[in-house]
Amino acid sequence: MNIDDVILFERIAALGSVSAGGGACGLSATVSSDRLKRLESDLGCTLLNRTTRSMSLTDEGARFLGQARDLINQYEAARHSVGRRSETPVGLLRVAAPVLFAKKFLPKAINNFLTGYPEMQIDLNLSDEILNYAAEGIDVAIRIGNLKDSSVIARKLAESGRVLCASPSYLRRHGTPTQPSDLDEQRCIIFVGEDVWRLRNSLEEIRIRVSGRFKTNNAEMATQAALDGLGIALRSLWDVADDLRAGRLERVLPDYETISDMAVYAIYPPGRFISPAAKAFVELVHGNLRSLRF
Repeated sequence: MNIDDVILFERIAALGSVSAGGGACGLSATVSSDRLKRLESDLGCTLLNRTTRSMSLTDEGARFLGQARDLINQYEAARHSVGRRSETPVGLLRVAAPVLFAKKFLPKAINNFLTGYPEMQIDLNLSDEILNYAAEGIDVAIRIGNLKDSSVIARKLAESGRVLCASPSYLRRHGTPTQPSDLDEQRCIIFVGEDVWRLRNSLEEIRIRVSGRFKTNNAEMATQAALDGLGIALRSLWDVADDLRAGRLERVLPDYETISDMAVYAIYPPGRFISPAAKAFVELVHGNLRSLRF
């Protein structure tokens, strides 16, 4: 049984098609199909039910998939424990990250990584959705939020402080709040799932349920709405720091601290070998974030 055929099968199962799985391994659909048949012949069973329109795992395929992932993990660990692979990252690194954060903070890390490790490639998946990292074959993911899943392997890279902010034009039209209760009379920009804002000062902690005419599940759109004068937004400081410095946005209720469990994490899929490449990339991202004042 060829380990490369096992890796191909795992990619096909994760991505849902022979062509997609083969493409992830740098193979054509024809070569991928032939190698899959070779693996099935070696195992003496059918792993996939295939038609022209659909593909699904057989019972044997579903059972073998878990073992295949364990085998791949052991293979990668063994491969990186000896020779030059134990010292110098080589190969492909699959990274997932939120769209806006990636645009702001990953280009430098990616450039330094590819410059420092000329035998490496990066496959970057930008998505604001929480992916099934193991199924997608992701080696490391950057996530911003309150990490509740204890099954993942995570490293906190930075706190993610948050601020209330609005454009000067909005504040001229609607007035500047001087206390949290003033938010009841304001138009607030709502990020989905965050319509209760938590604030505190030296005397009290307050929870305010806010409302407004614009709600979105996209961080970039929420920030742009604030810049366009549509209301007051609760945004990550890393997102709006440049706009605050330039005067495009102004802090609202600066005497109150926003309460948040948000942080920037590097996430490794559970049960996967953490490669030297993944560790090196995370170190570069961490170094870039460490130089910032969140």
